[in-house]
Amino acid sequence: MSKSVRRFVDSCIICKTSKGPSGAQLVRLHFIPKEPTPWHTLHIDFIGRLTGESDQKEYYSVIFDVFTEYVLLEHTASINAASAFMSLKKAICLFGAPKRIVVDQGRCYISGEFKKLCGPSH
Repeated sequence: MSKSVRRFVDSCIICKTSKGPSGAQLVRLHFIPKEPTPWHTLHIDFIGRLTGESDQKEYYSVIFDVFTEYVLLEHTASINAASAFMSLKKAICLFGAPKRIVVDQGRCYISGEFKKLCGPSH
């Protein structure tokens, strides 16, 4: 039944002209220049559910220095703005503040809380 409905909607001219595009949209990627300075540009993200157990949540904050290719891992029990900020703060205490931080559009990074914690120059 769902195949028939999809086929009908896909072939309907009125549906095609009145409905906008759906699904994942392609975006143009831009080149991020690699500066010849250690700790200038960082890429930050989370990886997680390492145990595979539904009752136990284990995540790692991954901080990657583009120039040296040094990876810093921080264990955390949740993915939120506070844990993202704490792992970034620990990295800054070790190596100093970077000039550029590259993150994805994860909820923990685009939240107002993370932006507020990072200060006005986010």
